[in-house]
Amino acid sequence: MRSCGWGRGRFNHKEQPFFTTRTQVAQETTKILENHATTNRQGKLSDISFGIAPAKIWDENTHQYSEKANRNSDLYVFCVYKERISKEISNLLDMNNWQFWLLKTQKLDEKMPEQKKISLNVLEKMATKCGILDLKEKIEQIIGKNNI
Repeated sequence: MRSCGWGRGRFNHKEQPFFTTRTQVAQETTKILENHATTNRQGKLSDISFGIAPAKIWDENTHQYSEKANRNSDLYVFCVYKERISKEISNLLDMNNWQFWLLKTQKLDEKMPEQKKISLNVLEKMATKCGILDLKEKIEQIIGKNNI
C-alpha cells in the first residue's frame, strides 16, 4: 500500500510505503470543517469533493514523466473527518472521528474515465464505507488478502 500522508493532495513524489504490498493505494482526505467553512454564491455550505484526475507519473530511473496520464493505483481510500465541532476542540488524531470510503480504481476508470473530481454524494453510491476498525478487513475484501 502507498500512502500520500494525511492531506489534500493526489500524489506526493516522496511516497513512503505504508505496508509492503503489490497493491498501490491512492489516499484522498478532507475535513467537514474545512469544506463547510466556505460558502458558495447561494450562501450554501460547500460540497465535499476529492481529486481523482488521471496523472502522469514520474520515473526516477529515466527522470521523465510517463507519456499518458493514468490513475496509478489499484484502490482509492477517501477519508473524511466527520466531526462538526469547532476547530479548537477537534482532535484529528482520533481515528474514530474519520470515515473511509474504498473504491477500486478499475471501477472508477470504467464509470468515470476522464472525471477529475468526485463528490461525497457520488462516493456514497459507488464506494464501500467503513470506519477505522473495519478498514483493514474491507481492504482485504476488495483487493484480496494475497495482494496486501
